Amino acid sequence: MIVPYIILLVIIVAYIIDFKKSYVIVVLLSSWIQQFSFLPKISLSQVVIFLSVAFFVMKIDKNRTRERNIFSFSIFFLSVSYFLSCYFSVGERHNLILMTSICGLFYITMFWNIVKNSPSTLIVFSKAALVYAVFCGTYIVFEAISQTNPVVEYFNNSGAYIQTYLIDSIRYGVKRCQGVFSMHTTAGAVCLSLAYLVWHLYYRTKLFLNIHPIIILYAIVTCSAGVFLTGARSAIVGFAVCILLFLPVVKRNFFSYFLVGIIVLFLMSPYLDLVFSSFYDTESVTGSNIDLRETQFRIAFLFWSHNWWIGNGLNYTFENALSRYPDLMGAESVWLSLVIDRGLLGIISFSFFLITSFYYCYKEKSVFLVLFLFGFLMFFTLSSIPNYSFYIPLIYVIAMIESKKQFGKTKADKNIELIRKQYLLKANPMKSLT
Repeated sequence: MIVPYIILLVIIVAYIIDFKKSYVIVVLLSSWIQQFSFLPKISLSQVVIFLSVAFFVMKIDKNRTRERNIFSFSIFFLSVSYFLSCYFSVGERHNLILMTSICGLFYITMFWNIVKNSPSTLIVFSKAALVYAVFCGTYIVFEAISQTNPVVEYFNNSGAYIQTYLIDSIRYGVKRCQGVFSMHTTAGAVCLSLAYLVWHLYYRTKLFLNIHPIIILYAIVTCSAGVFLTGARSAIVGFAVCILLFLPVVKRNFFSYFLVGIIVLFLMSPYLDLVFSSFYDTESVTGSNIDLRETQFRIAFLFWSHNWWIGNGLNYTFENALSRYPDLMGAESVWLSLVIDRGLLGIISFSFFLITSFYYCYKEKSVFLVLFLFGFLMFFTLSSIPNYSFYIPLIYVIAMIESKKQFGKTKADKNIELIRKQYLLKANPMKSLT
């Protein structure tokens, strides 16, 4: 149980030394930090969120960028929805959840302000993301091969994790992997985020010019494999949408990527056949099927009819609805808890947040990143992602857009990279595919 206190102490010291650089790393690791308990009714993540906001106000707020933040109104709208559902609904008031939810939304504004003002934080963020991707990808592959998960076992047994799940089931012929997280869907979301982030930073910016391409390729491949090794169909659907982002690259070097694609399909054909068949034959694997999904939404709309405008209250789904209707299972869609907890106002505010995020990509001339957000929207729609907040994909998008604006490759950079690849090709022809 001492581990959460050590993590908190490290974060406090790091914030004192250099808040901006430490904060972007904390944001990157936020899904892992959310796994840890702290006090009986307070998680480590809640403490870190309040701590981050406090340091931001003290150290950054007065010197923040004066450029208009496009997310301000959507954050305000979401905050109003949380507030009204907490204080004017039929459910129990959860002041701590309300404060945590609203402060968590300010992670978007805080991150945006920090990376706009300090390009050096983007360098730290990118290097930390690469290390994190290599670790997550390697550990999931290790878990699949060894059929063990010593990290999760240790944290579960020590009482450090809030949810003590240890997944040992088999799906599609391999162990369902969860990495260092409590749920496999969380591992899938983190791997999917990191795989595309690392690729984007390598292909569209010069942040990784001094990193050997093999390391980049290793991080992308292992994290992409990690998405499939979780066995989560929702993660695979999200991956299938996000992979469309690679089309401009494939178009420029079609033959090489076509050859790699054929080899991958050939090697993974037995596995992919089981995956594809599970989508139209939902009874062939364990998990939610179409009938169960219909039942879940019928129950959700039943609760919605009781208080359709502002919902039944924060966390009502998991505290009340699930105990009364076990068929809700884990309420495995972001829309289920929205309908029950926050009603129509919650749905509208969440939809407006999505529209604002899409518009941000368009405004910053990065329309293709809409596919990244849409892939995660599909992911959140098809399944729950514990400890992976719905605004995290937007933070990744902000990092990718700002890194391209501040560290985008010039023509000279591309020429240097081309010469480097030609040199690598002479040394090893297979390295040209990176």
